[in-house]
Amino acid sequence: MNAMPYVLLLEHVKVNVVNGAAVIQSPEGSYDTRLLLKRLATQLTVNWTISDELTAQNYVLKEVKLCQVPVKFSVIPTKEETSEWGVTYPPSVVEFVDYYRLTDTELADANGTKTVWIPANVRGNSPKATSPYYRTKENAPTASSYVELVVDNSVKKERLYYRAYLGGDTPTDFNLYENKNYNWTLNIASANYRDDGRIQLLDQNPVESTNLVETANCFMMKPGTNICFNPYKHEATMDGYNNSLNGWNTYLTDGTTLADNKK
Repeated sequence: MNAMPYVLLLEHVKVNVVNGAAVIQSPEGSYDTRLLLKRLATQLTVNWTISDELTAQNYVLKEVKLCQVPVKFSVIPTKEETSEWGVTYPPSVVEFVDYYRLTDTELADANGTKTVWIPANVRGNSPKATSPYYRTKENAPTASSYVELVVDNSVKKERLYYRAYLGGDTPTDFNLYENKNYNWTLNIASANYRDDGRIQLLDQNPVESTNLVETANCFMMKPGTNICFNPYKHEATMDGYNNSLNGWNTYLTDGTTLADNKK
C-alpha cells in the first residue's frame, strides 16, 4: 500500500481560493464540487481466543493463517455473473495466496489480533449457509477467503483445523468489499470435530505397518492402504561416480549420524 501511486486528475473543475481556503468548483466557478475518494483495499481485522476449558484439556493454539486472498488490487474489477452465487469478483482464475501464517514468536506477538489491508474478494452469497455452523468448505462459494486456526493436543495426539470463512454480517454473505472494514472475532470453544463441519481432525498417531517394502523413488498404492519404508536407506549401493554408498541415503545420514540440516 505504501508503494501505491495516487493520481488525481480533474479535467472539468478548477480550484479557487475563498476566504484563504482552497475550494474545488465547477469551471464556471458557481458550484461547489465535492470529491468522493474510494479506497481499493479492504481492511480486515481478525481476533482470536481459545477457551480456558480447552487449554485445561491440553489444547494449544499453534498457528493462525489467512488464506485464499487475491494478489492484485483492481481499479476496475472484472465481474462475473454466476448462477449459484450472484455477482462475484475478481475471477476465480486469478492468483490467490495465503496472506499470512503466524506461528511461534509471531503468533505470541500478535496477542490475539491482526489487522491487514487486502484486495477485495467478493464471492457472493451462499443460500446453503443458513447459520454460522454451515459456513463450511462444502457451502462456501469458490475462492472465498478464510482464516484457519491450527490447534494441537500433545496428549491425545490430535491436530485440529478450525476454518472460518470471511464475509459480511449474515451467515450467507461471503463478500469482502473494497472501501469497507471487517472485524471478525473467532472463539475456539469446542473440539467436537465429529459434529461441527468447521473443524477437521488430523490424527497424529503414528501409522504402524508390517508391510515393509524396499525403498524406491515412487510407490503405487490403493487408497486407504499404507506402506512402511526406510527413508535412510535405498537399494542403490553406488552413486553416479561409482562411489560406494553402502545403501545409505547420504543426503540424510552417513549411516551413523543424521545430518544437522536434516533433523
